[in-house]
Amino acid sequence: MREGLERSSIELINISYDDLASQHEDDKYNEGGKHFNEDDNYMKKINLMMTKGVYKNDKLMKNEDIEDRMKYLLILLNDTKKNNIKIERSTIINELLFYYTYYYEYSKEMIKYLYYIFDIKELYLFLEINNMPKEIHLRTNTLKITRNNLMKILKNQNVSVQEGESWNHVGITIKDVNTNVGSLNEYLYGYYIIQSSSSLMPVLELNIQEDDMVLDMCAAPGGKFVYANDINKLRCKAIEAHASRMGINNLIVTCIDALKIQKHLTFQFDKILLDAPCSGTGVVNKNKTARRKTIKEIRDLAQKQKILLNNAINLLKNGGIVVYSTCSISVEENEQVINYILKKRDVNLLPTNINIGDPGITQYRKKQFSSKISLCKRIYLHKHNHDNFFIAKLIKRSDAVFTNKDKNSNEKKKNKDKGKKKKKKNDNRNNISQTNLTNHQHVEYNKNEIKKNNKLTNKKKENINKHKNEKQQQTLNVPKKNEHFKINNKEINKKNKKYKEGKKEKKNKKNKNNKKNKKNMKNIKNKV
Repeated sequence: MREGLERSSIELINISYDDLASQHEDDKYNEGGKHFNEDDNYMKKINLMMTKGVYKNDKLMKNEDIEDRMKYLLILLNDTKKNNIKIERSTIINELLFYYTYYYEYSKEMIKYLYYIFDIKELYLFLEINNMPKEIHLRTNTLKITRNNLMKILKNQNVSVQEGESWNHVGITIKDVNTNVGSLNEYLYGYYIIQSSSSLMPVLELNIQEDDMVLDMCAAPGGKFVYANDINKLRCKAIEAHASRMGINNLIVTCIDALKIQKHLTFQFDKILLDAPCSGTGVVNKNKTARRKTIKEIRDLAQKQKILLNNAINLLKNGGIVVYSTCSISVEENEQVINYILKKRDVNLLPTNINIGDPGITQYRKKQFSSKISLCKRIYLHKHNHDNFFIAKLIKRSDAVFTNKDKNSNEKKKNKDKGKKKKKKNDNRNNISQTNLTNHQHVEYNKNEIKKNNKLTNKKKENINKHKNEKQQQTLNVPKKNEHFKINNKEINKKNKKYKEGKKEKKNKKNKNNKKNKKNMKNIKNKV
């Protein structure tokens, strides 16, 4: 196998693979990042490969052979370091990325994008696990039945059921992927809803209380809140049908464009859930079209998400909470949106109560985000056994809207105020009231004050001596009388007299102050 790699025995329609994997590790893509060949003929070769397949030694490679080849290349990456194999890592990585696009049916652009987020080995795990059929998750409708009773009913119907994780009391897991849970009578009775475990987390993070006014801005398929809004009329009808099946009576359904929702709703909410419309790159096992999303599509969606989140904050009361979530793994739709809103609005990130997932990404493609973004959560299927998901929990502090200049000036003012408060505290500590001191403390306190005064007088003496020396040097450096310089001795004498008189007055004042200090010390000692 190693010889085959070194000699480039793999051929794509009789074209050597060396043409596709010859790029050096230092080559960059777009704004800077990891290597991937940008040959113009590459897409032609990919298109041919998709229709006719991958060939090795004039034989069509089966999917099993490609999978074995990928595993072998991943092992070879470690061997190149240990055994000093004379193969460039870039050739191995480029070949792996090539196989990832073909085997998992992703676009070349999407594979490159994912390679910015994951290293080459973790990317394989992400692609492999998201390509497998996933277990089904149910959410118990506690308005009608408890989880334990529902599990008993399902077991009696020979459905393999397992209790969900400890962080929630409504989740049920069904391991048999082929079970048609949507056709059971219990589903029609409204005992449960088919919902991924990741989708439970934003609702639980809101921690809704009885008196809370709650809005779900992008509600479909529904089953969550008091106010459920969606732009699509058909989805709104589905929400109504879903609510009646589940026995939800306190739901108001609105059909408004969430980008313009502020014009229609004039009141504010205690809590808002924004499960924003996204690219769906986190649910590629269900939605295979997301595997071919373009970077432009992702960025366009991110712009809409920024507007939606800003609108959600406008509709929120001060002290209210917004939970922002997506089923996307792109940084543009997640951390970048949160970083934008932290700069624009007076909001703060809160830590999530459910300790599942990785912290948010704070550095991405030479971009540095706020350190607070680490409080967000990234959930991965290959790491945490929950659908790929992103969650951020924000609290609104005021209605203020910042520009970049305003934000910087406010931060500077806060720092100045903190400095002033510290100075005041230090001054209060130093200004000890003499009434609260004992006689012994009076003596020590006055001694310290006298020492301070003596230090100040010594400094003044040093300054006077310096001034005196400077004057002497000026008089010595004065040039003799000549055609160009004429000096009047009378003016110099006047200045010297004034200087001597001023010096005598200062000495007299010092002597008077020293006498007063000595008298005070004697009086204090006599009192003691």
